[in-house]
Amino acid sequence: MEQQIRQLNSAALDPAHSAVIEACAGSGKTWLLVSRIVRVLLAGARPSEILAITFTRKAAQEMQARLHEWLHFLAIGSDTEIKQFLRDREVPEGEIDAALPRARALFETFLTDLPGITVSTFHGWFLQLLKRAPLAAGSANGASLVDQESSLIDEAWDQFADGLQRHPDSQTAVALNWLLENYGLASTRSLLTAFVNKRTEWWAFTRASAEPVQFVLEQLRGAMAVSPDEDVIETMFADPSLGKALDEYADLLERNEVKSDVERAGELRRAFGEVNAARRFELVWPVLMTGSGQPRLRKATDVGRRRLGDDGQQRLLSLHGQIGSALERTRVLLDEQTVYRLNEAGLACGAELLMRYESIKRNRGVIDYTDVEWRSWLLLTTSDYAEYMHYRLDARYRHILLDEFQDTNPLQWQILKAWLEASAEVESRPRVFLVGDPKQSIYRFRRAEPRLFEVGRKYLCERHGARKLEQNVTRRNAPAIVSVVNSLFTGLASDFKKHQPYQVSLPGRVELLPLFDADNASGAGGDRWRNPLDAPRSGLGSQTGSRSAGTCAANRDDGWPLADSGRRAVAYLALRRYPHPCQSAHASGYL
Repeated sequence: MEQQIRQLNSAALDPAHSAVIEACAGSGKTWLLVSRIVRVLLAGARPSEILAITFTRKAAQEMQARLHEWLHFLAIGSDTEIKQFLRDREVPEGEIDAALPRARALFETFLTDLPGITVSTFHGWFLQLLKRAPLAAGSANGASLVDQESSLIDEAWDQFADGLQRHPDSQTAVALNWLLENYGLASTRSLLTAFVNKRTEWWAFTRASAEPVQFVLEQLRGAMAVSPDEDVIETMFADPSLGKALDEYADLLERNEVKSDVERAGELRRAFGEVNAARRFELVWPVLMTGSGQPRLRKATDVGRRRLGDDGQQRLLSLHGQIGSALERTRVLLDEQTVYRLNEAGLACGAELLMRYESIKRNRGVIDYTDVEWRSWLLLTTSDYAEYMHYRLDARYRHILLDEFQDTNPLQWQILKAWLEASAEVESRPRVFLVGDPKQSIYRFRRAEPRLFEVGRKYLCERHGARKLEQNVTRRNAPAIVSVVNSLFTGLASDFKKHQPYQVSLPGRVELLPLFDADNASGAGGDRWRNPLDAPRSGLGSQTGSRSAGTCAANRDDGWPLADSGRRAVAYLALRRYPHPCQSAHASGYL
């Protein structure tokens, strides 16, 4: 295993080649990335030529702190210690003596080089790009950045609702009423808020259209198998062959004399007398389909053969399949029309809510993080200054390091890709080091797309000659935990490669907490007049949390190993889960 790790590190840390590493949890991704920075500096790169991007400001600060610590160590450590440091980072043995004086000088260079190394988040780097763009590009416009956009969206929603109340007959008001009637207030608001949060995708898709809503609806209509206005149920029942099949099917059900079949035949007879096509469809549907929308199972039986004969029973089965298929096809078309109506109403309302949101930001002179991404994308892809910005980036950065790439969203990747493609055209490719793990993508709510990891890997391998590497050895988890992870993911992902524990003798155990039933004693409305200062909140969530914490606490001295201050871990869990009116992030005490 040691040899395997050293071979991977040797390939990953070689500053002369780009590399893409898929590394599991606990495999030392941050160590690898900061080690790559050290190797790049040892190879002669200036700190100003290095761009390191991670996903959170905390991670960026930790990366900067670790780099500072290591370079300080190289400046003051003994020759023996420094040589071992270099060996651990796979500097070839024959080059270590020559690298020693350079290693000692790195800390001074790191502190004095201006501009220094860029260690930032995507948004932090984008803000730098916007601030350094030509004034004529209008990218920053002097707007200030707002961290919390939820309050602005709430304000936009209030303006949106007030406006529709003043114009109840408008097309948007009718669309909102349809959404509220069919999906309720909470789901409607969630849908429209999600639209605002994903506005960059909307802008990118519709930016060439003067009427974006109509443009998208035209695309949807072109992809549909049926017109949005066609009465597909009436069309189905207008087929004379279906009417004959239904009549014959009902006769065969009655002749079969099974109680359930006789009852279903009666339901079909009632449906035949229904004038309204939609109501007739509702009556016929449960005769042949289950509540989950699947065809009812019907097979040949000896009883059916005696009552209907072989030909009669086969005809019954044939008609059952024929009519069921017709119903399923119609249901698919109905669902397609419903999806269209949802998009028609949702896009109209979403576009109006987005307009209100953008108006509020303009009036306040603020932008949010999504605006930063969008303006950066425009600056580097479609603006008149894109080529100039590419030139500046090429002249500045020679090494790009990307951490936690599985949490990148499509627009962030498109911004980066625009620069990489431009650099490839002029044969000025930077070295790229990309590391992440698609299994650990947790920021889908921020539009992260874990499938981009494979897209980025393929692109860098094909266009930048990157080495494709995998690190599946975890130093964090015991073999028992790794075994559970392997068992779970082997069944979920066909391309999953099993993890290996580095510490094979580390003790560990996986416990599955029991299921808890809801406490029927807590009646509905019990919290209606609760004083939150002296009474805990009741309910299923708090019950489950209390019992989970109680189970952990009870088992702390009964065979449940809790490493690193187990008492504090249980106290923390109890504080976070028990329904106290005041909670603290600390291990003990209240706020």
